[in-house]
Amino acid sequence: MILDGNYPQDIRVRKEAESIAESGIPIQVLTRWRTGEKRLEIINGVKIFRLGKDYTHTRKGINDILTALFYIDFPFRKALSNFLNHENVSVIHVHDFLYDFLRDFLHDFLPP
Repeated sequence: MILDGNYPQDIRVRKEAESIAESGIPIQVLTRWRTGEKRLEIINGVKIFRLGKDYTHTRKGINDILTALFYIDFPFRKALSNFLNHENVSVIHVHDFLYDFLRDFLHDFLPP
């Protein structure tokens, strides 16, 4: 799962991810890293990867403006690309990102 918010604070994503983990399916949540958070941790069977630079309130505001103008989340795209190039991912579920950006970008990482 890819999330623009905080994990495990985002209850929608947490419930969905934990339900998948409880069914025995390996699940990873990719989200943004903030100071004080672990880059990698497992919570209730869900493996969380926090990517990129410190996502401060100011950085989020600037990023939101740039994403609205260009329909590309440049910092997260780079971190996500690096991650997907090193992991074996077969299914991607996205929360809270621009669909057009991710559809075109993620197409290259999914199996045929």
